[in-house]
Amino acid sequence: MATDRIKALRRLRREATEACYFRGHLINWGYSHFESNRAQQCGECVHCGKSVVIDTKPAPNGIDIGGNALALGCKD
Repeated sequence: MATDRIKALRRLRREATEACYFRGHLINWGYSHFESNRAQQCGECVHCGKSVVIDTKPAPNGIDIGGNALALGCKD
């Protein structure tokens, strides 16, 4: 259902925002992309430009939250 994808996207966005904030980033989220059974969204730090991506149904070898903003501090 679409509402399940939206709830999952909101949960992942909240988790990603908190993790990025821990590294000093302020994330500006872009538009959400919805496909048949998944949703994706990209965000970018307003200070340094590092990105974060969330995916409600990643590939078997993929991850649901990823990007430079999770791994590196702001302005590193």
